[in-house]
Amino acid sequence: MKKITMWQPHVCGCVILYSWDTEVPQDERTHTVVGEHTGPDGTVFRTSHCGGDHPEAVPGEQLEGSAFHEDFKAREAARQAKL
Repeated sequence: MKKITMWQPHVCGCVILYSWDTEVPQDERTHTVVGEHTGPDGTVFRTSHCGGDHPEAVPGEQLEGSAFHEDFKAREAARQAKL
């Protein structure tokens, strides 16, 4: 079953929607950026860039390995190093 998740990284103000399939084993699963999704109540959710100095998440692009995700991982590692 296809699912949509909304992620708001704590290192910036972006909102990322991504799809994934519950029937694919977790270690083989991919997450694909979705530009827009309408919820069951008609609410429209959109992937949006915060305007920060980092790459945008591109709809249709696989999240893992994307420029956005690699930048996020680097920012998170730097944040963790300061703790």
